Amino acid sequence: MTGEKVGAIILAGGMGSRLKKNGPKGLVEVNGRTLFEHLLDQMTSAPYQGKIAIMTSPFNHAETKAFIEHKRYPNVQIFQQSLIPIESDPSENAPAGNGDVYRSFVQSGILDEWENEGITKVNFLPVDNPRAHLLPQPLFEAADHVELALYEVKLLPGEVNMGLVTERDNRVEIIEYFETDRLGLNPNTQVHQGYGYPNLFVMQTGPIRRAANMWDQVPWHTVKRELHGKQVEKKEKFIFDFFPYAKSYKILEVDRETCYFPIKTQDDLDQIAN
Repeated sequence: MTGEKVGAIILAGGMGSRLKKNGPKGLVEVNGRTLFEHLLDQMTSAPYQGKIAIMTSPFNHAETKAFIEHKRYPNVQIFQQSLIPIESDPSENAPAGNGDVYRSFVQSGILDEWENEGITKVNFLPVDNPRAHLLPQPLFEAADHVELALYEVKLLPGEVNMGLVTERDNRVEIIEYFETDRLGLNPNTQVHQGYGYPNLFVMQTGPIRRAANMWDQVPWHTVKRELHGKQVEKKEKFIFDFFPYAKSYKILEVDRETCYFPIKTQDDLDQIAN
């Protein structure tokens, strides 16, 4: 274990509705352990001294908090993302998307605490990827020299539901799979053909604060989600919408078998169990 102090944020605002499970997605079990346990149990073997924060939503905050307290994980803090009205029914609210993590994290005061303890780099990872590495050394080492370090993985044959990694004018941008029509808008865009973005990265704390102050400068995306058992159309901001504003970055190719298996559907649960 190195002597450097670092942090990680687990994105866990979602529910297990698409998996036909009640409660937070982080409490879905994969091979006998919850998704939270697959990630947090790595704390004892991680290469760094780490502080962990979990981003919940008002829909799953209480259950998540109760689970973490019951398991007595050390150095784990919890904060909530914000809600906004949904387009198809403004009388109801839904999470503003994982792009809200920067703003909500800063507003929670946790970043102030971490910086006072000497933490200058933070690992971001989604709760629904049980193969993700908590506090990954290659990304933290890359982030010694750049504001943003991110992974990319090779796409499987016929795979179309991953964001694409692109570069333009010394900036990195992720194009979501249902917005690929944007690729033709700028002839200078370089697409990493055959590669996808697995939502795993490390960012320095300075850019995190900058992203928190840029909420109004990044676009909204219209998405369809399941909310309270029904399909709704809503607006979200994505976590990678802020990537083009990083002043420096590094992209690392990683073997997807070692760090990427997202659990989105019951088929995914069945496949990873086998």
